[in-house]
Amino acid sequence: MSIHIDSIKAYLEDLEESGVDGFPLSSYKAEAKKEIQIETKKEITSLNSLNKEISSCTICEHSKVKLLGEGDISSKIIFITEPPSLEETIEQKFFVGAVGKMFERIITAMGLKRDLIYITSIAKCKNGENCLDFLKNELTLLSPKVVVLMGDVSVKSILNADVKSKRATVMDYDGLKVIATYHPKTLVENQADKKLFWDVWEDMLLALKTAEMPIPEKKK
Repeated sequence: MSIHIDSIKAYLEDLEESGVDGFPLSSYKAEAKKEIQIETKKEITSLNSLNKEISSCTICEHSKVKLLGEGDISSKIIFITEPPSLEETIEQKFFVGAVGKMFERIITAMGLKRDLIYITSIAKCKNGENCLDFLKNELTLLSPKVVVLMGDVSVKSILNADVKSKRATVMDYDGLKVIATYHPKTLVENQADKKLFWDVWEDMLLALKTAEMPIPEKKK
């Protein structure tokens, strides 16, 4: 695995401007960011143009490091998570550590693989604000069959509500089908709450059904 030197350097500059003196890098190992899979030349141009615009955005005062969408742009399901954490920003990857393992458990149970889905976030940097226009353009370009909002931050930004009040239902957002569910971090923090796990699984089955994808057989 290679360390993202430019990302770390820019992030340290952000910290310095914020008045933070130092940052322990030794505990972080970065993984090479997956290349976005491209199907057509038109999509390359459009998505690349959008990503360049996001990367050069200076709306937020401390936003040198961006975390762009990753994965297969032909995926029928797009997962939208909360603004990237510090560790995600450094590693340039969504869902890392224990949260990443929980996310892998979820998609594996769905019969999916990480490199065959697409993940993006409600904001494009750790302190991101006013990123909804970027997200709307991204969703328009990718045109998935269903969007899964993970966590209260994402659900609040898109649906102005919390997960509990909106989950287990297919809703509309700018012509796209949207499903709300709990963030993997919530599962990690509440592993004794079996109902929470069943709720997420119910939401994932609904996402598969809405996307017209195969439903995994029940284990005997």
